[in-house]
Amino acid sequence: MARTPHPIRKGIVLSAWALIEPIVVWSAPLLLVAPLVFLFVGAFTRSWDSRGLAGFSISGIVESFEIVRESIVFSWALALATAVITTAIAVPLAYACKSRDNRLGRLLTEMAVLPVVLPPLLLAMGLMLAYPVLQAGWIILLIAHVAQTLPFAMWPIVAALSVLDVATLDTAGRTLGASPLQRLMLVVLPNVWRSAATGAATSFVLSFSETGSSLFLGSAHYRPIGVVLVDTFLNLDQRLAAGATVLFTVCLLPALLLLELLLGFGGKRATSRTRPEPAALLTQSPILEPGGSR
Repeated sequence: MARTPHPIRKGIVLSAWALIEPIVVWSAPLLLVAPLVFLFVGAFTRSWDSRGLAGFSISGIVESFEIVRESIVFSWALALATAVITTAIAVPLAYACKSRDNRLGRLLTEMAVLPVVLPPLLLAMGLMLAYPVLQAGWIILLIAHVAQTLPFAMWPIVAALSVLDVATLDTAGRTLGASPLQRLMLVVLPNVWRSAATGAATSFVLSFSETGSSLFLGSAHYRPIGVVLVDTFLNLDQRLAAGATVLFTVCLLPALLLLELLLGFGGKRATSRTRPEPAALLTQSPILEPGGSR
């Protein structure tokens, strides 16, 4: 027979946990936020040396902006191109993986995860050896960023397709005479576009903040912002390094807010609806609408 806990002992445990819980919950966020707050404070100081912080000035931000201005523009363009290309690859690749319940689909899924397993240094060295003519250019950086962010763009789409009966939808669309491109664009994409947008925003954030492979593939003309941040920290000028970090964070905030909105809105939709029936999804697609493609 199980013993029931003593009321007094239970009350002591609950009281102790009520005191410990805030510490446990807030310790990790504070440990992560504290260095960032310190950098923000240091970016607006007149001097930052071994004696500490002294005075208030925006000269650190101004000087840092002159250093990272071109890198920010290049990183924005590189991250935007990475997000577009990665999403264009991830949607049909995820559709191919989920519509084929066989070894080929599993093989494609495992190959798409390889960039996560491989260290960025190894990926950069492999690209340098495989494509020596592309060294010191922006194309090799774009290839590396697309390869590294592809799994993160693909996973939300695969998760969305897991809710759907993709094999049944694919078979029904084929029976109606729809081509593979029509089935992808008219049946699958309308049901996963929000997941694709989430993957695109994630790819943008990861590409903009990527440093590992960019250190080896970047050049004097094409330097992502992550490489410039590393250079400022290595030069041991804390004030400029803090200013560059502030500018980096400000430039990345819009993409982070968009990603948070997409994740929050997608989570509300997922909890407010049940799993749709394949027939309902198919009848909502333009394939069966009057004048639609058949």
